[in-house]
Amino acid sequence: MKALTVLNPWPWLIVRGIKCVENRPWRTHYRGELLIHAGVGRSWMDRAYEDPKVRPLLPDPAELVFGAIVGKVTLVDCVSIESCLGEPFAFGPWCWIVRDAVEFKKPIPYRGRQMLFEVPNSLIAA
Repeated sequence: MKALTVLNPWPWLIVRGIKCVENRPWRTHYRGELLIHAGVGRSWMDRAYEDPKVRPLLPDPAELVFGAIVGKVTLVDCVSIESCLGEPFAFGPWCWIVRDAVEFKKPIPYRGRQMLFEVPNSLIAA
């Protein structure tokens, strides 16, 4: 199954269906189920927790999971930022539109990668 690494705190919002746009500098033609992997990097943490519009939506940082697959979504489209004006989490240049978010009850430890990557279906089925 395809997976995408996203840095915290964004995976937390994505798998709960709060953030329905994931921003990337590259476009994808892939559509379908997409695992959300919470990366180990913390470069977005301060910026997100300092944003007065985002902060009320976020958990205590101690609740965040790092280095694990935390849920899945359905990637339904990939559009330019011009198509997403007014979407609160869109800043492009490419906006990946996701739906049908599912948070896994137990995160699955896994090493992330750049770009889209494959995760064995057997890992998710377990």
